[in-house]
Amino acid sequence: FDCGREVPSNDGSISSMFGPNLWPKENDINDGGDGDKHETFLPKIFREKALQYQNELLQLADELLIAFACSLNLTDENYFVKQSRDPMCTLRLLH
Repeated sequence: FDCGREVPSNDGSISSMFGPNLWPKENDINDGGDGDKHETFLPKIFREKALQYQNELLQLADELLIAFACSLNLTDENYFVKQSRDPMCTLRLLH
């Protein structure tokens, strides 16, 4: 499953490369071929948790960029953070 930054489709301030994600719906779940639904899938919770995780990773990236700037003795610790606004990032959940 892949998702990018969640941006409304009518947000004209960001590149056309961004837009809303396509999220699974309750009826998109199959039974795995054996006729039984093994677990209840909650799309709203999945969406919230995936976006929360993505935002926490972006915050971690900002903290690392600040650490890099400090290690290089730059006078502006946010130098790299300012260069990385509106990133083209993809959250890829493999397992």
